[in-house]
Amino acid sequence: MFERHLLAFASCSCAETCGSSLWMASTRRSSRSVHLYGCHRLVTLLKTDWLERRNGNSKSRRVGLGIAQTSMLSTKTFFVALLLASCTALLPLYAQNPFPLKVTKFGDNETSRAAVFLPGLTHSNLTYSLHNARNFSTGCPVELNATTLWPVTLGNLHKPEDFVCYYEALKTFYNASSNAFGSQPGEHVTVDPQPVEPDEYFNHTNVPYDWRMPMDGLSAFYTILKAHIETIYEEHNQLPIALVGPSWGAEVGISFLHRMEQAWKDKYVKWFIAQSPVWSGAPLAFEGFISGVILPETPSTFAALNRILSTSVDVAFQVFPQPGTTNNTYNSTKVLVKTPARSYTAFDAAQLLVDLGFDDRVDALQAVQAGKDLADLKHPGVNTFVIHGTELPTPGETDLLSVCCAITMYALDVFIYDKEFVPDRFVVPKSPSKVETTEGDGYVPMISAIRGWYDWKDAMAKDGYTLLYKAYPKQFHGQCSDTCAQDWYNLIATGQVPDGAWSNQ
Repeated sequence: MFERHLLAFASCSCAETCGSSLWMASTRRSSRSVHLYGCHRLVTLLKTDWLERRNGNSKSRRVGLGIAQTSMLSTKTFFVALLLASCTALLPLYAQNPFPLKVTKFGDNETSRAAVFLPGLTHSNLTYSLHNARNFSTGCPVELNATTLWPVTLGNLHKPEDFVCYYEALKTFYNASSNAFGSQPGEHVTVDPQPVEPDEYFNHTNVPYDWRMPMDGLSAFYTILKAHIETIYEEHNQLPIALVGPSWGAEVGISFLHRMEQAWKDKYVKWFIAQSPVWSGAPLAFEGFISGVILPETPSTFAALNRILSTSVDVAFQVFPQPGTTNNTYNSTKVLVKTPARSYTAFDAAQLLVDLGFDDRVDALQAVQAGKDLADLKHPGVNTFVIHGTELPTPGETDLLSVCCAITMYALDVFIYDKEFVPDRFVVPKSPSKVETTEGDGYVPMISAIRGWYDWKDAMAKDGYTLLYKAYPKQFHGQCSDTCAQDWYNLIATGQVPDGAWSNQ
């Protein structure tokens, strides 16, 4: 049991500044050195090979067999496995901030519109302290002064017990009696502030948050974000700001806007820029929860490590495929996961958790799915520009014709598993033997990204708000090319509509 806990906990570990481009690790495979410059460089290096080899190379689909194989890895190789698992565990939520490489500057600091960024998953640093906390394992502290929770520094974890204790500290807990998401009793988590980042091209600030929590667990953060936007508005000649959210930041952004009064939004927010949104979730999140997503050129234990972090925080449920009855959600006939004896649709997520041994997480899943932000997906009530990648093979079951024409032509099972699941959370299923793909950005199918267009275009036009949508061919999830960055910057700076964008006006 302890070895299982150690394997589980190790998945949450990451080298210092995980999620940034400042940390570098290396490992040698076949006398070749692979340098991984944080998550951003990782995805850039591996995405093409991964997409090409998902169904064609068994080595890239292997799942870890347990702690024994972990012990066979060199220290460097294992640390790289931890880095990969931590930074990509909640696929497809990973994203890099879409800062442009080259853009034309408009205006000066006093007159240019400010942009407020909502970071993607894992891009906010967290600090925690313990006071009379529960002792989950012998040796875990119940009292602890302020200590870094995320990103973790591996050098601070000296004993196996340290990994177990840290894993429990990172987990989220759902209180069904109060319908509240939070940390363990006795644990206090704070978000480290990110300073204003002056830029030679435009003015922007990052507003970090506790990314472990689902939308309904961020009410305190929304109060902070509201006050921050009001301050930035006053500091920039009372110009309404642009709210920019890459990947998971787009979901946090729309959840925040749903909770603001319309008069407030009209005064303070000019544009909402949603980059790589996950409006209807993604089938890939199911694979991450079941068996872990493994990338090529990684140690064989990667998928197991990846899977554990996917199952430890409640935000993971928010990107499960969205059950619904429209063409841009996942209905009860769309089989996403199949074993020899059972099929699972988006409506079967609770049963999937039970069959995997996570029956204690069903209450949290159902509470997340009861949230209205993505279930109803009301429009944000401000001018909106949605950016998404396309023309990349992405796990999914709907072909392009059904996406474009809103006609379901056929559906294929997405993830095929050769054996039945065991109701034991510590038994990691082998990776699927077959993965069907559709069009998308590599992680998120196109039907999810464009859901907002079909749900919002008429209502927003009626209410007097502009909706723009633009697809960028071969642009991977969470990334933004020079053209993409120039497009949204020109839009918020001068009002120039991007060439080729769909518009509801």
